[in-house]
Amino acid sequence: ASSRIIQRRLVQALLHSPLSWFDVTPTGRIISRATKDQDDLDTNLAFNIQFSTQNLLALFSSIIIISVATPIYLIVAAISLFAYYKLIGLYMNSSREIKRLEANTRAPLINHISETINGTYVIRAFNKTSKFIARYYERQKDYIVSIINQNICTRWMNIVTDLFSVTTIAATGLFGVISVAVDLGKTSNNMVGLALVWSLQINSIMSFTLRVLADTESCMVSVVRLF
Repeated sequence: ASSRIIQRRLVQALLHSPLSWFDVTPTGRIISRATKDQDDLDTNLAFNIQFSTQNLLALFSSIIIISVATPIYLIVAAISLFAYYKLIGLYMNSSREIKRLEANTRAPLINHISETINGTYVIRAFNKTSKFIARYYERQKDYIVSIINQNICTRWMNIVTDLFSVTTIAATGLFGVISVAVDLGKTSNNMVGLALVWSLQINSIMSFTLRVLADTESCMVSVVRLF
């Protein structure tokens, strides 16, 4: 229902826009709002919010189980979560701006393709084919650069996530051995094994959680552009 309402408002806004607005607004930007941004809102946003909630609950459940087995781990968990939260904020800001850069470079590319197709006969008549091909490659290059920057940003965050996961596994094993050795809180070998099993799953949980959180914020950028 909400998607239909937003789509209806978008179409009404386009139909009631003055002709001067269409003269200064690229066609690719209008097409991008009505297709890619609407698709993000319809198909991706709801699933991303659902997966984000599920994985955040799974992540906190893992930390709680590990902390119950090895209470000393709470110190490492507090420090790691604080540092990871700061890095996530840095990543989210970068990812959001790169997403906007991707949208800004995609619209001119779509606009150029649309205008080239509609004006093929005129372009050939004035012998400007090579010029339009060069302009197409230039705009495609700008779009590809934005995609590569997004992949680099994601890869950097994956490396940071792997580092925190290794720290969690090492801290769980170390503190588990210490807890059993000094009989801290009557920790048993079974509880240490359970904590290690859950710590091994944190890597995949954190990676997927971060990815869906970034995708959710990217979809929210589409929602902002639609409104």
